[in-house]
Amino acid sequence: TQYGGMEGHRVRLTGFRSRQFRMIYPDQNMVLQQSPDGAYLEFLGAEVEFRFRAGKWSFENYMTVQSPTVSGDQTLFDYYRTNQPNFYNRFKLFWEGHDTKIARAIRGGIEYHYFSDFNTPLFDAPSQIFYPQLSYEQIGYHRLDAFFAAQIKKAQIFLRVYNTLEGVQN
Repeated sequence: TQYGGMEGHRVRLTGFRSRQFRMIYPDQNMVLQQSPDGAYLEFLGAEVEFRFRAGKWSFENYMTVQSPTVSGDQTLFDYYRTNQPNFYNRFKLFWEGHDTKIARAIRGGIEYHYFSDFNTPLFDAPSQIFYPQLSYEQIGYHRLDAFFAAQIKKAQIFLRVYNTLEGVQN
């Protein structure tokens, strides 16, 4: 459910509520469980998106903040309460030029992602399913990508370097 959003020329603000009933999930012993009637997991949150342009430079930011709530058996949803980050941010800064000497359009820049701490699901390769675990918490992490795109005559070129911060200590 999305609540009334507010949208301006460069800013968009939206509130949301996501509620899940009668969930079927594997427990730590890989035994399927179903939540009882009336029990649910709910995420309440807000999304903010804004864009700014100065000449040929553009700045875009998208941010989500959410908080889980649970009704019914608290232990039933321990995993699902913490398997999504409470905060996510994506920031993009790029230069864009049109009808240059080299190409009809060129765009190059960086894209930065941040996720707050959350419990990641484990993957069981033989059964091909993810299952809950509470013993490992993925600490918040950063990811910085660099990209370049161009249209040269009728050809489209897109290059992206993922996770350029890999190996850099916090």
